Amino acid sequence: MACRTALTTELAEAAHLRGRAFERIMLLSNDRVVEAGHEVNAIAQEIDWQATGRITGTLAEWRQRHRTVFQRINAFHDCAREDLGVFGRVTGQ
Repeated sequence: MACRTALTTELAEAAHLRGRAFERIMLLSNDRVVEAGHEVNAIAQEIDWQATGRITGTLAEWRQRHRTVFQRINAFHDCAREDLGVFGRVTGQ
């Protein structure tokens, strides 16, 4: 039980840090980057919720959420790179 409590605490702290980082994105980035960040946060929150039992889901749904978050992170990176004037793309899964 103590291990589960520690993990839940760490997950809550990670969510807090993600929120603080996103505040910086909102202050410094264009609308496309902000929207892409919102999409990352939405699916990441679903992963957190499934991990803590706030929502239910199958193993297949868990895996799909992870595939989706990686796709959205890649899209976010593409938008951020464009906003920063960085040429090239990072591809992969």
